[in-house]
Amino acid sequence: MQQLNSKFLPGNLDIITAFFGVYGGTCLACPISDAGKHYNVQQMGDIQSIDSSWDRRFDFIFIDGEHSYEAVMNNFDISVHLLKEGGCIVFHDVLSREGVMKGLREIELQYNGKAEVKILGERDRKLLGLIGRANDGIGFFRFL
Repeated sequence: MQQLNSKFLPGNLDIITAFFGVYGGTCLACPISDAGKHYNVQQMGDIQSIDSSWDRRFDFIFIDGEHSYEAVMNNFDISVHLLKEGGCIVFHDVLSREGVMKGLREIELQYNGKAEVKILGERDRKLLGLIGRANDGIGFFRFL
């Protein structure tokens, strides 16, 4: 796996998370065991310590946090200021959580003509539902 990843990853992959561990009996974000030259895992004890005043910028931000509309908009407002030029933000659970869908629709209106905003997985969700599988969908944001 490391050999495969090395073809796609830059020299360093920074992973910053507010949570590592088990939730509902499932390991959601377990630490990477091979924290070598390709991975730098930093666990944040409190999400409030991540804010838009950071001097760090990221190519890719994945948001899978609290699903209320208010939390989604707060996470986006912080993340959009931490995004490198050409970078993107991806939201999880956009099809299965009303707050995430509402937030992404508002972001789409707010950034109309300034950013690409997409909701992905709707067709797959219908097909997978026929065989009893779930697809929570993702939302995508990138400045034009």
